[in-house]
Formats: sequence, C-alpha cells, structure tokens
Amino acid sequence: KSTVMELLGQTQVPLALSGVLYAGGVLGQNEPLQRVGRSGAEALVVSGVAVLGLKTVFGRGRPYVDHDADTFHALHGAAAKNASFPSGHATTVFTFAAVVADEYDSIVVDSLAYGLATAVAVGRLYQDQHWASDVVAGATLGIVTGKAVRRWDKARHGGALRTDGRGVY
Repeated sequence: KSTVMELLGQTQVPLALSGVLYAGGVLGQNEPLQRVGRSGAEALVVSGVAVLGLKTVFGRGRPYVDHDADTFHALHGAAAKNASFPSGHATTVFTFAAVVADEYDSIVVDSLAYGLATAVAVGRLYQDQHWASDVVAGATLGIVTGKAVRRWDKARHGGALRTDGRGVY
C-alpha cells in the first residue's frame, strides 16, 4: 500500500507532472512553466540513471533486510533488498524541488518545494526503507543534478548571456 508521499517520490509522478507543466506552459504561453517542465524532465532522467548506477555499484542492504548499515553487496545488481544507497525517492523529489526552486525566486516556493521533498525523504526512513545516509546522499544528488540541469538549460536557451544595452550579463 503506497502513501501519497511515497508516490511523489516515484520518478514517474514528477516526470508526468513535468510533462503537464510543460504543456500548460506552452498552452498558456508561460515561459517559467515551460522551463520547469523541460528542466524537470531532463533532470529526473539524469538523476534516475545516476541512482540506478549507484545502487548497482554499492548494493547496500535495506534496514528491514540487513539491520546493519555497513552491509554492502557491491556489483550484485539493483535487487530491491540491496538497493538502499542512495535513496531513489529522495533523489527524485529533491531533483524536482531544486528545479522548481531555481526557477522561482521566492522563499515560499523554496520552502514548499524543499519541505515537501524533506517529508518524502523522512517518510522513507520511517518506513524502514533507508538509512539516514541513503536519504542524505539522495537529496544531495537530487539538488546537484537539478541545479546543474537548470544551469545547462539556461545556457542552451539564451538564459546564460543577456544584454540590456549597457552590458552583457
């Protein structure tokens, strides 16, 4: 039985939301929504691939399986019982939160985005699916990926250099 918070951390939910936001941005001629949708989808794909690779490389046992945070089954695939590090849910929600927070210069938006991401990540600890370090690593990976993809997106779509007639920014 999945909770709403758990569903928010599954990649397909924020990925679908990215598509909806992008389409809404196109239909409503809202460039910030288009950017969030586009960057969100790109960042989720990048962070998702990174998570799968890291889970396979580390093979860390989940708390409900091994009861020992130091149990690793390196290079033994990403079987669910050995796929604790890093937390995919934390990576997913923090990736999307970083993209949203980067687009909107608002303490309210930042607080909501990162607050919701934190709630999802803490839920993974509460459900005994992850060790704290799994969640911290996932959050870090998500934030770094989200911000890097936003920077790349800005550079590709003219956001890196602008001029107002007085200089280039």
